[in-house]
This record gives sequence, structure tokens and C-alpha cells, in this order.
Amino acid sequence: MTLHDERAEAHRFLLASGPPLAALAAEQGPIDPYNWDGIRVAGGDPLGGLVLHIVSQQLSVAVALQMYARVEKIVGGAITAAGLAATTEDALREQGLARAKGRALVELGQRIAAGEVDLAAIARLDDAAAGAALLDLRGVGPWSAQVFLMHELHRPDVFPAGDVGLRAALAELEGRATSCTVAELEERAVRWRPYRSYAAGQLWTWRAAQAGRRG
Repeated sequence: MTLHDERAEAHRFLLASGPPLAALAAEQGPIDPYNWDGIRVAGGDPLGGLVLHIVSQQLSVAVALQMYARVEKIVGGAITAAGLAATTEDALREQGLARAKGRALVELGQRIAAGEVDLAAIARLDDAAAGAALLDLRGVGPWSAQVFLMHELHRPDVFPAGDVGLRAALAELEGRATSCTVAELEERAVRWRPYRSYAAGQLWTWRAAQAGRRG
């Protein structure tokens, strides 16, 4: 199935999924869940994308992109395993990166350079196995692994239920005063299989539009 066909099929599926996603899909039209706030993450480079997802943890998009640019600069202008392995935690810390994230990036570069980690091989695994392999990396938790599967590997049925934005978006759509719990969001997302990535994209797109209207 081509990406165009997948997007059309996912849209038809969500239109028939019942509230609140059906109305949201009708209002917003087909979306590309593999974009991150309107950008293709790190130009489609898996290593660059993984670095960006590690860097972006608990940061706004704008700040995450600034930090990513600093990492690019310190490793020589392009994210490579050799460049990450050759830098130091202290050097990354001096650029404002949290020490734990710096340690994760240096170790990631070292493990890839040593042949212990192969992102191309991970890309060939199914969702569960790929997610497990990513979780074995320092600094990669469930959210980072899931958004990597979505944005870099373009998997259509991934739902990062721990994402604060998704929890807040669904709660607002349902008229709730407080965010959904992770468990509640996971339960609701079952009905959106096998296109949970597209459901997440609809919710993120709607929340971003709401924030824009509020100014």
C-alpha cells in the first residue's frame, strides 16, 4: 500500500470510528501523522530523528529544535554515530543539554559505531520488536520509542498514550476538566486500530489549532 492509499484508507476508517474522532476527521480532513509539528523530523534520517526525540523529551518543539541544532554544530554539522561518540557529556552539557540526555547521545554513538546497535535492522522489525529494541537504548523511554516508530519508521498503528498533549486533547474534546489518564487513553485508542498513528495525528493537529486560536 502506498502512503497515499494508506492515508485515504485511514481517513475513511476514522470517519466511521464514532465520536469524537469521526467528527474531528471530517472537520480536519486527511492528515499526515508522520510529520512533527509540520516538519519532517531530521530530514528523514533515522539517527538524526532518534537524537531529536531524545533531545526533545519534556521540551517545547521550539526549544527542542534549538537544542538539536546545537548538537549538530558540536558534532560537526551533521549527526553521525562517529560524531556523537567523539564528543563528551560535558561538551553537550555546556550547550545546555541535560546531563542524562548528553550521556544517552554519547553512548548511542558509541554503540552504533561499535556495531552493537543497527537502526536499519531495527527498522525491519515489527512494531513490538522494534519498540523493545529502542527501549534497550539509554535515554529512550516509551514515548521516545513510540514517536520514533511513528515519525521515522512511519508505522501506522502506534499510539503514545503517555503524551501529555494527547491526553489533554481528548479530555477537552470530551468536555472533561482534567486530562485523561494513560490507561484511559489506551483503552479509548483500541477502537482506532489499525490506524492509531492517524488518530494521534488528528488529536495533535486539533490541539495545535486550538492553541493557535487562543493566541
